Amino acid sequence: MKDKFYEENIYLKKTLDLIGELVIITDYHGNIIYHNDYLSQIVDESPTNIKDLIDSGSFSELKDSKKETNVKINEKNYPVEVEHFSKYIIITSVNQKRENIKLKDKLDDLQTQLNKASLIHEVNLPKNLPELEKLSFSSYYQPAEYHLGGDMYDVIEVDHGAMSVFFDHVVSYVVDVTGHGLDSTLLSTFVKDSIDSYFMNKHNEGEMVVPSRILEHLKDLFLQEGYPGDYFVTILIGVFDLNLQEFMYSSAGMQYPTLVINRNNGKLKKLDCGGIPISSAVPEEVMSYKDYNIKLDNEDIVVLYTDGIAEQRNEKNEEYFDRLLSVLENNYSLSVTELVDKIVKDFDEFLGHNGLEDDITLLMARFK
Repeated sequence: MKDKFYEENIYLKKTLDLIGELVIITDYHGNIIYHNDYLSQIVDESPTNIKDLIDSGSFSELKDSKKETNVKINEKNYPVEVEHFSKYIIITSVNQKRENIKLKDKLDDLQTQLNKASLIHEVNLPKNLPELEKLSFSSYYQPAEYHLGGDMYDVIEVDHGAMSVFFDHVVSYVVDVTGHGLDSTLLSTFVKDSIDSYFMNKHNEGEMVVPSRILEHLKDLFLQEGYPGDYFVTILIGVFDLNLQEFMYSSAGMQYPTLVINRNNGKLKKLDCGGIPISSAVPEEVMSYKDYNIKLDNEDIVVLYTDGIAEQRNEKNEEYFDRLLSVLENNYSLSVTELVDKIVKDFDEFLGHNGLEDDITLLMARFK
């Protein structure tokens, strides 16, 4: 599946490169979905957002334009035609008008591939979370506006077979990968498949489930695949030991702490564990992961999330993270389902008319 989509992306890129003048395709946040080689000839580094090339005010005018205009790149004006297609903005040299029909055909193909990738991502998200005698879960996921999802999460009941009397483990994880597009969807799917393969091929019944071992397995497969250096995986993996009532966790590059809410007073504990993101740009010997362990009481809540919800800004340019902490502290007595609903409602009020800048992923568990 990865190879098929990769080949289709390369085909589209080669088609755009054949066009002899400027072609840039962005979303409505300015993120560059594709550009042809012509742009590489006029700028030193390949930009990820058009606002790295032109100022944000110019982009606002460009976004609202449906006509010929000028853009200034490296102090030189380029006459361009701006067109809107589905969720994208097509910026092409005025001299390229006759090629736009061909380009739109290719964009139709791109939209088809985006739809396929979106379906793949949706299929890989859990449909239902387990409701266990000792542990309850709830979650929320929302992809960023105009983007394919790059986040992934899951909850896995570990099968210990005949040793289940002695071992009772539940694995939970949240993943954030670089980018927002076909590549990010395929990369997050790869992460899920790699973790699933660990339990199929590496883990033995009656063996402790250790998060750092799963990360090492994921890292090994990632490096074997030969992903480019600008592909990064950040992930936190946690293992609930239901017999010992403990939570063991390990992180590869998650910026924000996992949160534990005390059952008695709602006091928050921040579980910082750092770790290096998984990437071929990082020396392999540096990507070494540690395990951390915390004892939990009945009714304690563990909150896993990606940075999208923490870093989201509202119309006043305020980040949501502090408000998230406040909602958790003030509503800790709710069930995890009610608490997730409370956060989602508060987040929507906080967001106002702003669009989502990143995927929102929230996974919550409470010991009973």
